Order: sequence, then structure tokens, then C-alpha cells
Amino acid sequence: MTHLAAPYPEREATLRRTVLRLALTLVIFMVATTTYGPVAVAQQATKMRWDIITLTSFTPPTLKEGGVAFASATDGSFMKLTGSGTLGIRRADPVTGRGEWETFDVGNKSTGKGAYTVTGLVSFTAAPGTLPPQAIDTISDKADARSGLAVMRIAYTKEDGSPVGTGILVLSCHQPVGAPDAIFEGVIASQGYGMDFHHALTMHGVDANHPVFHVAR
Repeated sequence: MTHLAAPYPEREATLRRTVLRLALTLVIFMVATTTYGPVAVAQQATKMRWDIITLTSFTPPTLKEGGVAFASATDGSFMKLTGSGTLGIRRADPVTGRGEWETFDVGNKSTGKGAYTVTGLVSFTAAPGTLPPQAIDTISDKADARSGLAVMRIAYTKEDGSPVGTGILVLSCHQPVGAPDAIFEGVIASQGYGMDFHHALTMHGVDANHPVFHVAR
């Protein structure tokens, strides 16, 4: 049977994007406002370190702190983020972290920048996955590297230190060896009512969009 084309493809595509955005916003809102028990961390680690890393070499892969990650919104605007910090295994444990942010319009023109500070941990769950044997980890012992998903509350400020608002930062790490395919690699962020929920895809040979977690000793 011949399938008929949809009469309003652009309208349907817009509707799908709108529904997806609303659904994801609702999920993150529910996560951010729910009271949780202990944060799940594999292997009973007491403290984790998180970084958006840079790869100073691809052969062998060499990890170093100080990288960048990107996330985009439905209108084509996007946000660039850096950052690092620590988190505990319970919501009451101290959580630290800061980084820089910059937003861009669809024409790649900067529309704002400043810093952000982590104000709270919503959840962290470690996941299977390790670095490859040939990897060089300059941040910590590579045996302590972990895949995982962290959701944190953050507060934004402008370059002059004035507050911009609050949001949610989601970091997801997919280690190269043994991590489930369902784990994505990258970041998702919100700033006020804006939601940059399309994480940028990681590509071979491109030094961006790589969060990493380590057990902090």
C-alpha cells in the first residue's frame, strides 16, 4: 500500500518538538523538586569528582581537565559550558563545582556569558564502563574513572557578577569500554525558562562534549 504524505509536515514536526520539550522539561522539574534518599553510587564510593574534559591526544586518548561541551535548544540557539567539581553519595553531602557558560544565537553570535556555581545535587548514579587500557588519565587514576549520570542545581551569574537565574545541569558519561548503549555522552542544561536539551553528539577526532566521573580518594 502506498503511504500518503502528511498534509502538514512542518506543523507536525513543530508539534513533535514542542511535545518533546514540554515532556523533558516536566521530567527535569519533577526530578529537581523531588525529595530523595541516598544518592546511588556504584561500589560504595564516598565522594566523586566530575569534569568536562579535554582530550589533548586521541592516540592514545589522553584526558585532561578544562574541556568544553555544548547543548542546543529547539530554536537552534546553543550554550557552551566548562566546569568541574565534586559530589557526595547523599543529598546532604557537600557538593561543589563551578564553570563558565556562554550562549549563542542561531547565527553563532554570542548573546551572554559568565559563570555558574553548583548549588545542590539532585541525583547521581554510577554506571558500568571503563577507559581503554591505552588511555592516559592526567586527572586521576584511570581505574577510578566511571560512567554515570549526574543532575545538579546551578546558579548563573554574568561577567560582572550579577545574578542571571538558576537552572539544572545534567552530565552524562559513556565510557568507551563496557558502557551500556543507552547512556549518552554530553551535557543538558537549563537557564531560567530556556532549555538546551539537545546534547551535542560526540564525534571521533572532535575534542568536545566529554564529561567524566572519578572516584575521589
